Amino acid sequence: MAESFPGLMDRACRDEPQAQALLVERYSPIILRVVRRHLSPELRRLFDSVDLQQDVWHSFFRQLSLSAGLDTPEALARYLNTIAKNHLVDLFRKWLGTSRRALAGECSNLDENDMQARLRDTPATASQQAIAAETRARIGTQFPPHYLRIVELREAGETYEAIAEALQLNERTVRRVLERVQTFLVGS
Repeated sequence: MAESFPGLMDRACRDEPQAQALLVERYSPIILRVVRRHLSPELRRLFDSVDLQQDVWHSFFRQLSLSAGLDTPEALARYLNTIAKNHLVDLFRKWLGTSRRALAGECSNLDENDMQARLRDTPATASQQAIAAETRARIGTQFPPHYLRIVELREAGETYEAIAEALQLNERTVRRVLERVQTFLVGS
């Protein structure tokens, strides 16, 4: 007879290895799916999704007492999903938010202007165009219209200074808007 979910969680909270192994077996695919879906392309080449999945399990089992209120498999799946997304946001902030680890520095044979020119000159595939249209639609429903205009200008290769001048905004405002949009896209 299959064990009830609350019983399984109770045994896992009491540090029974068999119960914890059963949770890992049942819910690892959910975590892996979230990690692979939300891991940014810049970080995919630096981090293995299975390692990130293990980090999520580490966080879960380290704070297992907080999960005592999870009484259904769906609630556990949502909880693990949230842990995975939060872990990815933290990872993104650590690796892309610091100058020491900035990925732009890893392209030593190209300067930033050269990379932007190459990206602009490369035609987008149909799937890239569809993804961009969907992303713009999500931004349009979540933010004021001028946010979308700032994103479009930045996608077109405009500098922060040029965007600020064109829209009569402060350059710091442009940077903050783009950071908010990026955080929203990474977290959703």
